[in-house]
Amino acid sequence: MLCCINPECPNPVNPEVNAVCQACGTPMGLLRGHYRVKQLLSNQGGFGRTYLAEDIDKLNELCVIKQLAPKVQGTWALQKAKELFELEARQLQQLGEHPQIPTLYAYFEEQKQLYLVQQFIPGQTLDKVQTQAWSDRQIYDLLVSLLPVLQFIHDRQVIHRDLKPANIMQRTAIEAQYVLIDFGASKQLAFTTGGTQIGTLGYAPLEQMQQGEAYPASDLYSLGVTCFRLLTQVDPHHLFLDQGYEWVKTWKNHLRQPIGSEIVQVLDRLLQKDRDRRYASAEAVLKDLSSPPLTPVVSTLGVTQRLPSAKPRRFPIWIASTILVLSIVGGYSISRRSIPTLSEGNLSLATTIDRYLTGTIIALAIAPDGQTLVSATQDKTIKIWDWQAQALKANLVDDVLAIALTPDGQTLASGNTYRTVKLWDLRTGQPKRTLTGHQGNVFAVAFSPDGQTLASGSSDQTIKIWDIATGQLKNTLSGHTGWVRTLAITPDGQTLVSGSEDSTIKLWDIATGQLKNTLTGHQGAIRALAIAPDGETLLSGSSDNTIRIWHLPTEQLQDILTAHANYVLALALTTDGQTLVSGSSDGTIKLWDLPTRQMRDTLAEHRGSVWALAISPDRKTLVSGGEDRTIRIWRGR
Repeated sequence: MLCCINPECPNPVNPEVNAVCQACGTPMGLLRGHYRVKQLLSNQGGFGRTYLAEDIDKLNELCVIKQLAPKVQGTWALQKAKELFELEARQLQQLGEHPQIPTLYAYFEEQKQLYLVQQFIPGQTLDKVQTQAWSDRQIYDLLVSLLPVLQFIHDRQVIHRDLKPANIMQRTAIEAQYVLIDFGASKQLAFTTGGTQIGTLGYAPLEQMQQGEAYPASDLYSLGVTCFRLLTQVDPHHLFLDQGYEWVKTWKNHLRQPIGSEIVQVLDRLLQKDRDRRYASAEAVLKDLSSPPLTPVVSTLGVTQRLPSAKPRRFPIWIASTILVLSIVGGYSISRRSIPTLSEGNLSLATTIDRYLTGTIIALAIAPDGQTLVSATQDKTIKIWDWQAQALKANLVDDVLAIALTPDGQTLASGNTYRTVKLWDLRTGQPKRTLTGHQGNVFAVAFSPDGQTLASGSSDQTIKIWDIATGQLKNTLSGHTGWVRTLAITPDGQTLVSGSEDSTIKLWDIATGQLKNTLTGHQGAIRALAIAPDGETLLSGSSDNTIRIWHLPTEQLQDILTAHANYVLALALTTDGQTLVSGSSDGTIKLWDLPTRQMRDTLAEHRGSVWALAISPDRKTLVSGGEDRTIRIWRGR
């Protein structure tokens, strides 16, 4: 079917063969020469319509077209509508790089009507999705998904100003990922005072409706009201008309079922009438959302609920713990004893985790207990997954670039863009200490085998050595002429190895800080290092697309591995030193038999660069993460 774009057409639906609209006679040609309008999605009263269309220049890719065609001329309302329409286009152009904000494709005028073309997001808005009151677990999922998006737009000095269920989409393809739409009411922070009063009664806060002022806390209030609406199915518009802003004091009276105390406390603070009593940033809300409500999902211990056939081998994150007990392949389980180690067999993809993940996975670490996975993501979060308890234990906020765990698995270190290293208690997710002194981004962190010393490498071209017990700086190592990208410490704790953008690898005496040697030969930046358990073999991955194997006692090059077609970004070794795993910006993971230097397998499931790798202590599980915003779990077969 085709759709007529005459905003006054009483019946815009037409057969494909029609040259003119059968209802109003409007020509049915392509809009701007390449958009085929297929369906009317919504009607904005007297100001235009929204359509689903195909772009024939992009192999009929679906897109959404918003049309501004006001029936009134020369009025304040007309001018304001045009301003907001153009503002929406500008905001989408600025913010559309985020995967949870639609991308702007085009903005143009045709036949005296304005058009905005944006990315089609498969899914439904929350006002259409909701059929019953949500659980606190669903509210948690919504907050964890949307708060990083709000932090993203607020960091760019933009406020949405019209958050409500109708402007939040639940994406069909990615479970529990939500997308912000309709930026027509968004406003630059630079113009918060005395602005136009825009928002939806019941959802907009006091300062926005009365003074026309908008702040990050204004969006957070609207998000809180949205959560209230989903939890209770009570329309806040009706409450507002009856009680004004007084209803927020008794919001809990409308709950249909008990919810967790943590969610109650967060919503209490979001739903404050006075802006100064609310959270000041989305980041602050995330800090209070340490763990999801413990809603049971798996009913029988050791038995995993089988997923629908439409999503084979894809599991909700809250049942991911069973992967350590069962290998799930096509819905069938294989006992742990039958699973070979990475050194004994090739790998199969067991599951893909994309829940809660909204940015490139840049680092991964598995604790010695084999049950706790830590992921660092470019959305400014560190996530701690407790596989055994089937839950996301903590969501830590840090503009993280690198992570490392102490050998006992008790302390997590994160290097960040704030020029600091943060130490966290892995058991509680609480910060312990912040180490300051670097003058640039901290790209690398590494603990000594006894867990008492931490090394950090930075874009300031230095490496700093820290005493973990006291937090004191012990030494600063200088010598690199480029950013320090990666670090490793030998099993005996005596030698620190650093890799840099200057294409060199340096060996340092960690006790004295003296430079022992510089290894040269790579033709690109050193992006990854790994040291074999025996302390004799060093591996380095580079942007020259190669992996080099060095003999540490003699400091000599032994071999060069050249199978990757692009940068080598990540390296990991099994605890027996037999298998090397490498990840690359060519989108592949390669498994190597280290003694023979032979490549055993290539894994090509990731859609983009592979930035992070981790291997479980029992050598039976490989975890990978990358640019496609997924964590993939692989098992031996």
